[in-house]
Amino acid sequence: DAHLEALAYESARDRYRYLVEAHGSLPEQDPAALARALLGRGLARRALADPEYLEDVEHAARLGRRLRDVDIVADAAAASVWPGTFFHIAGEVPSDLVELCEDALGLLPSDDQRRVRVLATLASHLTFDPDRPRRVALLSEAEEQARHIGDPELIGTVLVAEHLSLWDPTTFERRQTIAVEVGRMARASGSTELEFFGGFFAAISATERGQLTVARGFLEGLGDVIRASQNPYFGFLVERLLVSIAITVCEAGVQEKVDDLLKRYEPTHADTAGTWAVQSGMLALHEGGFASLVPTLRAMISARSRVGTNWAAPFGMALMAAGEMEEAAAVLGALEMPPLDYFWLTTMQTIAELAVGVADDVWQERCVEALSPFRDQLGVTASGSLCYGLVATTLGQLALARERTEEAIELLSDAVSRAEEMGAPYESVRARRLLATALRSAGRNADAAPVIAGALADARRHGFDGEADLLGPTADGET
Repeated sequence: DAHLEALAYESARDRYRYLVEAHGSLPEQDPAALARALLGRGLARRALADPEYLEDVEHAARLGRRLRDVDIVADAAAASVWPGTFFHIAGEVPSDLVELCEDALGLLPSDDQRRVRVLATLASHLTFDPDRPRRVALLSEAEEQARHIGDPELIGTVLVAEHLSLWDPTTFERRQTIAVEVGRMARASGSTELEFFGGFFAAISATERGQLTVARGFLEGLGDVIRASQNPYFGFLVERLLVSIAITVCEAGVQEKVDDLLKRYEPTHADTAGTWAVQSGMLALHEGGFASLVPTLRAMISARSRVGTNWAAPFGMALMAAGEMEEAAAVLGALEMPPLDYFWLTTMQTIAELAVGVADDVWQERCVEALSPFRDQLGVTASGSLCYGLVATTLGQLALARERTEEAIELLSDAVSRAEEMGAPYESVRARRLLATALRSAGRNADAAPVIAGALADARRHGFDGEADLLGPTADGET
C-alpha cells in the first residue's frame, strides 16, 4: 500500500502479486485479504496502463459482494474506469461495470463521500448509453454532494466526468467553463490528475475553436504534469492531439508520427488502431488516395460495433472517390441520424459530404439543420483523434449544392479566412475551390480566377492531388 501511495507502481504491482500468489498456498482462505490484494494489484496495473487490470478489480468486486464488504465493493467500483474517469471502449456500455457501480451505491450510506466517485464513475460507464438524462441526474447528484463536502479534488473529479460523459458539440461552452474550473480545483487540491485535465480540456476547446497554436501551447506545457502523474494514457492523449494538429497544418513526415503512435501505444490502449485508421484516412484524403480505402472501410463497417456506424459515411465517400456512385448512394440511404456524442459532429460532416456527392436532397436538408448551430467550430472527433474540417466549409458546400449561391459565398469566404488563420493548407485549398465554384455560379468569374489560381498552386505545392484534379478543370473555365 505504501508503494502504491508513493506512485512506485511496478514495485507495488510485484508485491501485491506476491500476496495474491501466497494466498493461494494458505491452508485456510481469507477472501477479504485476497480481495484487498487483488484490488491493490489492479490499481497498480491500472496506473501502469495494463488493460488486464480490470480482471483483478472485477475479481475483488465479486469477493467483496459475497462478503457484503462495502469498502471493497466501493473501491472496486471507483477503480473500474481508467484514471480520470475515462471509459474503456468508445461506443460500448459495459453492463457488468454499470451493475458493479449500482451495487456499490446500494451499499454506501447516503452521506459517504465515496458516493461522489462512484456516481461519477457510473456516469462515465454510461457515456454511450442513449439515456442522457440519467447521466445528467447522476452527475448533478455527484456535484451537489461534492460541493457540499467542499473537497476540491472531488469537485474536480465530477467535472472531469461531466466533460467526458456529456461530450458533444452542444456542450461546447459548458466544457470551456469546466476546463477553467478543473484548473482551479487542481490548484486548490494539488492533484496532478486534475492539473492534466484542466490543461488538456483547455487544449481541446482551443482546437474546436480553430486556435491550433493556442492548443499546442497547452499541450506542450503538460509534459511535467504527465511525468509527475506517471500515467501513460495522459501521454497518449497529448501526443494524439498533437499529431491531429500536425495533420491539419500539413507538417512534413506526419505519417511517420501516426505510425509511431500506433506502435508505441497499441499494446496498452484500445483506441490506438481506430486512431491510426482515422488519421491515415485523413492523410489519404489530402493526397487524393481516399478511393484506396474502400476495402478497409468496408471491413470496419462490417464489424457490427456501435462505433462502426461512424465509418459508414467515410465508406460512402471512398466509394464516390472510386466512382461507385450507386453503392455510395445505397450507403447513405441505409444511414440513420447518429447518436449525440463526441463522434457526432464529424460524422455529420462526412454524411453531409456524401449527401452532396450523391445529390440526396433529404439528407442535405437534415445536415443543414443539424450543423448550422455549430458553424463556428472545427470538427474534432474522439478526444482529439482527428480534426476533420471547419463546419463553415461543410455548410458552404451544402449551400452550394442547394443553389443558395450568396449564402455559400458568405460561408466559404469565412471558411477561407479561418483556414488561413489556422495555418491549415488543405482546408484552405478545399474552401477556396468551393468558393470559386460559388463565385462562378454567381457570374463573378473575374473574382473566381485568382481564387482558383492560388488554390491550385497550393494544392500542387502540398501534394493535394485530389484537390488539384478538381481544380484543374475549374481553372480551365469549367464549373
